[in-house]
Amino acid sequence: MIDCDYTVSGGVVTATPRQPLPYGALIKCLITPALRGKHNERLDKDYNWQFRTVPDELRVSKTYPENNAQNVSPDADITITFSHNLDEQTVNDKNILVDSDQLNERGVKK
Repeated sequence: MIDCDYTVSGGVVTATPRQPLPYGALIKCLITPALRGKHNERLDKDYNWQFRTVPDELRVSKTYPENNAQNVSPDADITITFSHNLDEQTVNDKNILVDSDQLNERGVKK
């Protein structure tokens, strides 16, 4: 059983797991007819669904600026968020390349 905290807003329930879900896991969800609507409405039978979490591999979760962003300040930092902590010794200009169509191969403006 996965421990969750539940919040209700009208007809929407959000189940927030107290711990992150495991990677690569099949998560099964069940709602029973014991759940009631505000005026005693109920499901006529169990409702189940399932989903699988992403595998345990390094992924890019988010970038800033986002892909194809326009009008980004030239002073903006470039931020890359990964799914796991990184080995800092592998973070370098050979593994993360930043380029511009306005610079030649020596970093000099065309």
